[in-house]
Amino acid sequence: MMKYFLIALLGIKLWAIDPMDIKNLREEGVKVAIGDEEAKLIPRNMHAEKFLTATELDFNEMRLSFTLPPWIKEMKNLQELHLNATNINISALKSIKGLNITELDLSDNPNLFHSRENIIPILNSLSLTTLNLSNTGANEKLLYSLGTSVSHLTNLNLSNNRISNLKNLFLENSSIENLNVSLNFIKSFSTNQLPKNSLKTLDLSNNDIRKFDFNGDFPNLISLNLENNLHLRIDTRYKNNSILSNLNKNKLKPKILISKFFTNKEKLNLVNGKFEITEQVKLKYSKLINLILHTESMDDEERQYWFDILPNMTKSQSKKLHTILDTEKKKLKDLDDKYSQEMKKLNEGHYKKTIKNNDYSVIDNVSIPYGKCALIVKSEDTIEKVRNFITYSDVTFNINNLKVFLANNGWYGISLKIVDKSESKNILSQLKQSGKIPSDSFCSTGKTYLKEVKLNF
Repeated sequence: MMKYFLIALLGIKLWAIDPMDIKNLREEGVKVAIGDEEAKLIPRNMHAEKFLTATELDFNEMRLSFTLPPWIKEMKNLQELHLNATNINISALKSIKGLNITELDLSDNPNLFHSRENIIPILNSLSLTTLNLSNTGANEKLLYSLGTSVSHLTNLNLSNNRISNLKNLFLENSSIENLNVSLNFIKSFSTNQLPKNSLKTLDLSNNDIRKFDFNGDFPNLISLNLENNLHLRIDTRYKNNSILSNLNKNKLKPKILISKFFTNKEKLNLVNGKFEITEQVKLKYSKLINLILHTESMDDEERQYWFDILPNMTKSQSKKLHTILDTEKKKLKDLDDKYSQEMKKLNEGHYKKTIKNNDYSVIDNVSIPYGKCALIVKSEDTIEKVRNFITYSDVTFNINNLKVFLANNGWYGISLKIVDKSESKNILSQLKQSGKIPSDSFCSTGKTYLKEVKLNF
């Protein structure tokens, strides 16, 4: 405090940054960018005056002890601020209020809303176009009126939170283009809650959606993900003036990801953006088509192959295919049931530190070294789905680098490899651009993972 008092007496700005502060930040791995350059570790010879002109500041999972450096108020050019996994809270964010920040990453701060303070006035004072609140403990009450209060948002990530509905967020009047609300607790959903004219991508996967109502046109929507909503039922009155008919007409060949759909035959129309199935085949082989659509042993190209040859198959051939797929379905269910029972015993404390069977073993500790992070390419809710993704997906795994982690929400994170945190952003960018990993892949230091799972291949 005496240091800042003397600085004030000399007529210097009260919150001028000390060269020692810059040195400490460099040692903690904080990254900075000036102008349009890519963020990198703070250069050793960077002067305080230049540092304060930075356009991007990445605290790189540095623990901030619930506060931000006071000199951040002087960073008038700051546009991107990354505070993911820093254990920050809302009170500490008041020091950035009014800055010209367009991109704010607050992800992986599960205690962000612990104080129940209102974050909306802070967000509203910025110039945000991109906001990441993934895994922050947010719910719809804490984000009330987000859509109308933060009017310039185009990219919003609310995944892995406690959101049960989007109604109170008032997103329908926003300009959001990319919305991710996966891994929440949403049970019912209507497209009336969405911005119809601006929305391009929507991820509602891994919720508990029971009913999804399609209303209105979405002329710019190119990706809809409803995977792993296991009780999903679709209102089939979508043919006229609907979201799905627009998707199928869209010249960009939109991606519709839906698993374990409703049982009536209208579902075949829902996936006809991918598959061509004649009305005659639909009527004659409806049960077999349902098995083909939901088997985890085929990719889309193989599914279309079977749809094409169904009319030419003999009765015995189609019966044999039905038996194979039905047996597979039952075996997968038995495996899931078996694993659910084992996890129940684990949670009740009936197992010792290491649990073993013929397929996998569970190890107590998550071993991700300091300064490293695990490149997570997929999350699944059962061991069998993990195994199927590793075996059948387009991602190429090296068995020596592969790791699987059990998260605190009961899901499993599949890691391609362990990399240096300082290099993770470039590695992710290169792999995503080359199509080698999914676009939602990320790097985790393992703070939300409880155990490591060893698969036996």
